[in-house]
Amino acid sequence: MVKRLTLLLVFGSVIFASPTRAQEPSNPYIFYFSDTLHAFIIERADGTDTHVLGAELMTLADDAQSFHVDGPGWSPSGQWFAWTAAQIRYNNGYFWSDYSPYVLSVDGTQQLALPDQLQDVQLVWARDTDLLLAVSRTSERLHPDDPNDTHSVIHTYLALIDVTSGTVVAALEDQTFSDYYIYQRYFLRPTVVHTNDGQHFIVSYVDYEGGDSYYGTMLLVMFDTQGTITQKRLDAYGPISMDGHYSDFPSVSPAGWVAYPTAKNFQVDNLLTGETYIFPRLDDPNTIFGDASGQYAMLTDGDLWLLDCAAGTLVRLREDWILNTEHIVDEWPVWSPDSRYAVLLNSHNGFAFYDRTANTLTEFVVESWKPNTHVKWYWPDATHCLLYREGELDTILYDLVSSTARPLTTNLSPPGDYDYWVYMDYYPRLSPDGRLLVVIGEGAIIYDRAAGSLLGIRPDYGAAGTTLGGEVAWHDSGDWLLIFEDALVAGGAYVRDLGIVRADGTLRRDLSFSWMPNPITLNWLPPQIDPADLPPAEDVPLFPQPEGTLYGSHWSFYVDWSPDSRWLAAGQGDTVGGDITVWEVDTGEIVHVFEDAKEDERVVWPQGETFVPQLMIPDQIDDTILARSPDGRQLVQNDSLKMKTRVIDAATGEVLSELSSEWPMYFTSASYSSDGHLLATVNPYAPLRIWDTSTWELAVVLPNPGEAAAFSPDGRQLAVTASWDVQIWDVAKLLEFGVQ
Repeated sequence: MVKRLTLLLVFGSVIFASPTRAQEPSNPYIFYFSDTLHAFIIERADGTDTHVLGAELMTLADDAQSFHVDGPGWSPSGQWFAWTAAQIRYNNGYFWSDYSPYVLSVDGTQQLALPDQLQDVQLVWARDTDLLLAVSRTSERLHPDDPNDTHSVIHTYLALIDVTSGTVVAALEDQTFSDYYIYQRYFLRPTVVHTNDGQHFIVSYVDYEGGDSYYGTMLLVMFDTQGTITQKRLDAYGPISMDGHYSDFPSVSPAGWVAYPTAKNFQVDNLLTGETYIFPRLDDPNTIFGDASGQYAMLTDGDLWLLDCAAGTLVRLREDWILNTEHIVDEWPVWSPDSRYAVLLNSHNGFAFYDRTANTLTEFVVESWKPNTHVKWYWPDATHCLLYREGELDTILYDLVSSTARPLTTNLSPPGDYDYWVYMDYYPRLSPDGRLLVVIGEGAIIYDRAAGSLLGIRPDYGAAGTTLGGEVAWHDSGDWLLIFEDALVAGGAYVRDLGIVRADGTLRRDLSFSWMPNPITLNWLPPQIDPADLPPAEDVPLFPQPEGTLYGSHWSFYVDWSPDSRWLAAGQGDTVGGDITVWEVDTGEIVHVFEDAKEDERVVWPQGETFVPQLMIPDQIDDTILARSPDGRQLVQNDSLKMKTRVIDAATGEVLSELSSEWPMYFTSASYSSDGHLLATVNPYAPLRIWDTSTWELAVVLPNPGEAAAFSPDGRQLAVTASWDVQIWDVAKLLEFGVQ
């Protein structure tokens, strides 16, 4: 996430769309990248009518953990799908390979061949036609064999491609030299903006010229859809220091306006019309927020300004306005959807709402919110702004027409008693009809405003480790929610669990994982896609579903079966203690709940037909051992320093196998089957895995994460705790499914 915005930053054109005739609102289509299949899945929200796009197209290297996918997605005609993919590797830090481009026909039968010069690529569709702009900028050392020589060469290649004919309409190729090696992709990657007329792309990037730091000038390249290229170098603009405020400028808007400071003035040019406006130089103009039309912008430089590009005016709205830019990003824009209103936050949590039509500025302060709290907002519609703050389920709906504020969640508080709740980002979102308010805390928390109660949405599998909240995206019907939930993994990287739920709580599906999710990772299928054009539907489900779910009322970090496989216990266990629940598995009924059990207490299983509630403290619990084989010859242990899970010979200490989770993190739970032939491993941030212990090859991989796992003593079932719930899997069906 960037901390500052220019007039508009556009990296793709995937649309959050309403369903068409072929896509029923009651069961709409979604598409997402499967981290298990390394391909895109298109299917109905309930998991039916499944299609796979890009199967076997991408191969993950042996030393890579996952793909990071990005890109523009579906073409305007709906006949093509484009994306980029980088392989993520962990070696005492996270490393991304170059982004490789892929362009595939909607039926998966044609792959577009792209120019060899495209090495580390961004892809952007034209607004109305199947023209694709491909942008590549890479750097390499000029003298790689001399460690003391920092000179580098930067390769730039921009190409406008007609996807239908497979031809390059126009291209620009350039090489420049720098005194310093530009190694960070952030410094090289251009910004691409569509213009409102749908006929132009404007590409802006820094042309580094060397010096004592990362200095250069800004180069603007404009393509039109006929192949004409226009270049503009902002020589009057002066040097750009990547660690100074100049890095925010120039600001390029979809109306063709370019705003930038010069040595003496503040200048605004229009690349499409040739118009130019020159204003007195502002005092350190460090932030500019443009509306969607590209005609208006709010500026701050210690004061608050309105830039009206069409009228050629720059007007001070308020003096002494110190902007709080800590968390302003394009997910909660300054301007309302119709560009009439703008909202800004100062460093003391004071809001300023500007009405452009009435030319009025209304200030609003939430007295109960402390200064410097991370405050955010979003626009449910053109006249309402929902305000909220990090770490609090405390939301305010501000009506800009009446200038009134109304609290929405006065009786809603976070479940559980965990200190890390105060660090969460909740991203509350109202349903389309405004009745339901949803946040991602420990899973999806859906609040019925009319009834003043919570709906029965169960938390997510990985929720116990979730410290950063997450985001949701409502379908236009208000019946479905896409779930993006943050999880922090070892090493400081963030991964998202992706899922979908019905708003009434009757269905929950876990889909995949994503590094830095974007609209191509999980989204609603846009209306221009006819499902009849997709690859043939799968004959059988891609992933099996559990045989049943045992519903609890607390977190479960351990799970245990009775010797006869009749009862099952799950609870908080190892480190925190808490409640332990016992179910009769066949009926799903709760037999008993042990409240406030100590962290090392476990259930005592009876020998007869009746469960007698009783707890005991085992003689020995070795926290370093995840599992022991039934014959006692093997141990499963974690090496916390090397972030590995290993199978060890109990007698000799010899490492028999290292178990990879694909993510640089060990497993949180492991369980041998009663015959010792299988080993199940889980953690909240990686798919469920079952290993063949004779070869240590994978027998089953599912997209479902988990906290703890245990095979039943009769070997027929596998229990996996899913935060509040326990899912029961049929082992024979899992083995029949196998590794996809």
